[in-house]
Order: sequence, then structure tokens, then C-alpha cells
Amino acid sequence: MNDNVAATAVRICNRCSVQTECARYAIVNDIEFGIWGGLSPRARREIKSSGTQRDRSREMHTYEVYLKYKKAQRNDPVQATSKELLISTATVYHHIRIVKFKAILESLAKR
Repeated sequence: MNDNVAATAVRICNRCSVQTECARYAIVNDIEFGIWGGLSPRARREIKSSGTQRDRSREMHTYEVYLKYKKAQRNDPVQATSKELLISTATVYHHIRIVKFKAILESLAKR
């Protein structure tokens, strides 16, 4: 899948009312291909795997910085986060998704 097609799919997913359920379905069922719930296969694997404490800490830090800018009602909190942490906006989005979907998966596991 080329980058333009994937980016288009992610934009469509980000407007969808069942994005979370779609991503959860793909993660739980180990779907290896395509964009599901706005997540690439790599992102889904990373969410499902436990990851290291260092990875979780870095992802959470990115998310906390993003929330700081979002609460301050910045025009583009992702861009502001990217500039502060010196990482790409794609990495910011990736970390945000991992944190959000990890929380969803953890809540489902407790049921």
C-alpha cells in the first residue's frame, strides 16, 4: 500500500463513528493487512505487544505533551507537540493512537 493510499484511509478512519471498534476487531483477530480503525498493521502489532517500559514511557510522555497543548486550545496541538519533542507529526499521531488503544484493550481485558 503506498503512502498516499494509506494516508487517505487514515483520514477516512479518523472521521468514522466506529473507528475504535474497527481497530479493536483488527487487533483481536490479528488482521495482518490494511488500515483498520486508522491503524497500520505495524501500529496494531505494537499496540498488541506489551512493549518495553521505555516505549510506554515515551508514548505516554508524547500523549501528555499533546494533551497540554490541546487543553491550551492551540490551533494544532500535534504540530506543537512535534516541535517541542523534536519528533515527526506522524510519530506524535502514532504515540497518541498507541496510548488510546492500549487503554481500550486493557479495559476490555478486565471484563
